[in-house]
Amino acid sequence: MPGLDWLTGSGIEWLPAVGWQQAVQWITLALVGFVTGVFGVLVGAGGGFILVPILRIFFDKDPAIVAGTVLALVAANSISGAFAYRYMRVVDKRAHTSLPPPQFPAP
Repeated sequence: MPGLDWLTGSGIEWLPAVGWQQAVQWITLALVGFVTGVFGVLVGAGGGFILVPILRIFFDKDPAIVAGTVLALVAANSISGAFAYRYMRVVDKRAHTSLPPPQFPAP
């Protein structure tokens, strides 16, 4: 019966143990990003409020890295959500044209 050397990476010459652990971490981060993105779009908040604590607590990432990552995630989710709503034709064009002028700051 073969041993479990493949779990530690010692039986795989093309992928050392450090590379194996890094690959698992990248896959985990990608899955976390996908799940928070889907949930964030469904809720309508972008997913940043979920991703910040996950990256800080479970992955021990630097706050600057977390801020940049979450900013990119929320921007991508917001843009894709806007295109999806536009494609489904559920955007209220009257509200779209009447709301932006009061939002600009006065000089």
